[in-house]
Amino acid sequence: MSISKSPAPVSNRAIESAWLLLSTMLFKSLPGIDPEHVFHHLRTSLEPTRQAIPSLACEIVPFDDGKKPTGKIALSPGTFGDLIRKDLRGTGLVYDELLKQNFPQSRLNPTDLCHRGVFPVVGEQQPVFVPQLNIIDGGFILAAQCHHSIFDAQGLTEVLRVWAQNCRHSQDDSIPKCDSLPIETFDRTAHVASHKPTAKMGRPEHHPELIISPEPITFGETAMKETHESRVYLLSPEALVQLKEDYVVVHPGRDETVMRSLSTNDMVTALLWYAVYRAQNDPERFPDGTKLSYHIINVDLRLRSTPALSRRCPGCPMSYARAAIAIRDLREPSSIGSLAIEVRKAVDERTPEYVKSLVTLLDTIPGYDHVVSASYPNLMGSDCLTSTWYKLDIYDLDFGPAIGKIERVRFSKRGLFNGLSMIYPKVTKGEGQGMEVAVGLDQCNFEKLQKDPVWCRYAKPTDPGCDSI
Repeated sequence: MSISKSPAPVSNRAIESAWLLLSTMLFKSLPGIDPEHVFHHLRTSLEPTRQAIPSLACEIVPFDDGKKPTGKIALSPGTFGDLIRKDLRGTGLVYDELLKQNFPQSRLNPTDLCHRGVFPVVGEQQPVFVPQLNIIDGGFILAAQCHHSIFDAQGLTEVLRVWAQNCRHSQDDSIPKCDSLPIETFDRTAHVASHKPTAKMGRPEHHPELIISPEPITFGETAMKETHESRVYLLSPEALVQLKEDYVVVHPGRDETVMRSLSTNDMVTALLWYAVYRAQNDPERFPDGTKLSYHIINVDLRLRSTPALSRRCPGCPMSYARAAIAIRDLREPSSIGSLAIEVRKAVDERTPEYVKSLVTLLDTIPGYDHVVSASYPNLMGSDCLTSTWYKLDIYDLDFGPAIGKIERVRFSKRGLFNGLSMIYPKVTKGEGQGMEVAVGLDQCNFEKLQKDPVWCRYAKPTDPGCDSI
């Protein structure tokens, strides 16, 4: 597959073409392995990986559609995506210490570990993919930064999957190299606009979950607020079972089938909604009437499209579901079951018909910077945002005997978008099994969260005394 300069695949993440994923992956050094050999294998295996997924070598440029200024972006082929090496041994980053502290995000300084920030700098080139290997005492930290308009979490996982196979090939010639993927992996027919808006679909009024503006939208004060941070909490397998037992209760007014279908993600998202709202607001001063709180949930559209995209499509075919509930209903923890129902309903509304309407709408706007989630202005206030990596198999990826497997995924300190809480991949081995959640709040609100008896019943800080600034 080759790429010529053309519009970037439509990312339903609105203006997040200007947002980089700052994920870091921690590995333990294996006995007798020189860190330089690790760097060699990762760097060597990156070349066939970029051949298999050509967008990794591209940069983001404005798309010349004849309009000035253009609001659309394009992929321009290049030779980007080389692995950067940084030696941080002797600087205080010691793998065994990070392990004992449960990998605190506060120790992961993006200035040290990442080549770019959360937002691109005006005038700089914008490579799609910027990987950096950070060698630390007793281990290494692989920072994989990518443009969120091009890769979502599943897309990044597919990049890592191909890279891991090529790392194994670099260490053992009997393992096949992966320098190409089946063409159907990249087929996005369902996400190419082929319809005009009608009275039933494809118009702004059909998508109240979005703000459509005639002028470019800029990130507001909330997005740039430097007092936002995230701290990691663990919900053990026992706590997850207890959460369902406590709130998946059938009573008049609730659909038994819906209640029984609620997933672990649904329940934890509902718990986050309840706890984060109460931490961000004064629970003694709930507004009366019908004022709503919204919770945005990122939804993978690969299999929710017609025709379905490949489950392993290395792109960003995702959108937001937006659940709503009256704020007065957040007074009592008994509302958590109802919150979970609203989350499930909102996710289930992302149907092929919805995708068709959304793609049609996005094709009519001047640029990706003219659309944003309707909840963005209210993040860190009445609204919440959760993204989940819980089902991703990142911890199963094998990079070969010299490198091993990823021990933990973390975002760097302040590497999460303000107002976002992140559910990390499921931990299935060793200590700390269960669900890890990075809760994003203004610093001043963590005291309220940590005194919330409902939140503390299920979630425990993973690194008491370490994950604070």
